[in-house]
Amino acid sequence: MNSKKTLQEQFQRFVKNPLIPKYFTKDLYEFMHVRGCFIAHYNREGFYKARFLTLDALDRTLEIMSKDKEGLKDLYMSVSSDDLGMMRYRIASAEASILNLQRQNIEAKIKDLQSSFRFDLF
Repeated sequence: MNSKKTLQEQFQRFVKNPLIPKYFTKDLYEFMHVRGCFIAHYNREGFYKARFLTLDALDRTLEIMSKDKEGLKDLYMSVSSDDLGMMRYRIASAEASILNLQRQNIEAKIKDLQSSFRFDLF
């Protein structure tokens, strides 16, 4: 396991690049998984997806980290509130883009369904 300073540096890089999974390192995963009050996840990828890909999940994760006494709070405190704000913005923007694409797909499917029905009134 890496030193506290190295883990903080890794977390700081991850906060600045939250949409690039490689920045959520194996060391960060193992530290957070072992130290945190998180439910079990199958692997690092599952943890990343469950904890960081939506604004709601991120906020719950940061709240747990901010109240922790087993080292997660140190990671949380190692980044500035501005960097956390930008992390939240990036994740919210990505989430909004995904939701917009889903909306467009649903609208297209609705149009296809509507065009496949014939409405003969008489």
